[in-house]
Parts: sequence; structure tokens; C-alpha cells
Amino acid sequence: MDGGRSGVLVTTDIPTTQFILDLNEKTKKEFVIEQLDATHLFVDALFVDFIKAKLHQHMEDVVFTPAT
Repeated sequence: MDGGRSGVLVTTDIPTTQFILDLNEKTKKEFVIEQLDATHLFVDALFVDFIKAKLHQHMEDVVFTPAT
């Protein structure tokens, strides 16, 4: 682990973990400090809002909401 960065433990389901790992690789921001297991990631605290925004955007893109 990188000793100079503060991190946040992220607990999520497996598909979301994979999305975050993919995002980490595609953006080349290297915010995932360590993958602990299939549902736990230790991420750089400075990127929490970035990750949340990207997850929200992804959910808007993939979740169908029927018109009422």
C-alpha cells in the first residue's frame, strides 16, 4: 500500500466493484489503492466524489425508468 495517501473502504456488490476497477483502469487516475476482495476496495479519499458521480451517471445510463 502507498503510505502517503489516505483511503476509504468501499463495500459494494461484485458488479459495482468491477465497474470501479474498470473506471480506475480506463481513466488512468489510479484511485484504487488496493482490492481487498470481490466486494471491498480501498480507494483514495480524494476520488470518492468522482467515483460517486461516475456511478450515478452509469446508473442513469443503464436503469430503465418507465414513463407514467
